[in-house]
Amino acid sequence: MGGNRLWWGGGSYSIGENPAPHVAHAGLAYLGEHKQPGPIADFGTWEGRHLETLLSLGVEVVGTDVPEANEVLEGARRRFPSVRFCSARLNDLPLRSGELGGALCWRVLHNLTARRELVSALAEINRVLTEGAPLVLAVRYERQTGEWSRRRAFVRTRPNGDGGSREDVYFTRGSLQLLASLF
Repeated sequence: MGGNRLWWGGGSYSIGENPAPHVAHAGLAYLGEHKQPGPIADFGTWEGRHLETLLSLGVEVVGTDVPEANEVLEGARRRFPSVRFCSARLNDLPLRSGELGGALCWRVLHNLTARRELVSALAEINRVLTEGAPLVLAVRYERQTGEWSRRRAFVRTRPNGDGGSREDVYFTRGSLQLLASLF
């Protein structure tokens, strides 16, 4: 995999205020049913579209995003004063081992195109989750057949919506099975 590039590229990028339907319904139900003691984290908070949904669980919520997103996170901080925010990369979270009772990582991991960064982020997420804590995870998916279906992940270059391009990691069935086995 290649090196990581900033995906917002200086352009205006908004994913809106509405939670993803899967998070608001099946994801929330899964987190609610399986959560362990401790806060629930939203890894990759950005504008905070999933925070209200997570707060509905009645537990402390922690929102994280990379330092480059601090300006955007300020809006989420103002809208959700009860949420604890951390400016940090996924591979260096300022959380105690086993602190989290669950987590949401919705469409974030595909931004980590450096293999070492992706592996260390997964290890860090595993470190901060308490044993048995649920993780609701969504990644970019690419269907492959034959030998290609066993590949761990593919880096694809696509338009970034701002006249440039960006790299994203696309996961296959085999790579998703590997992710699941790690947790």
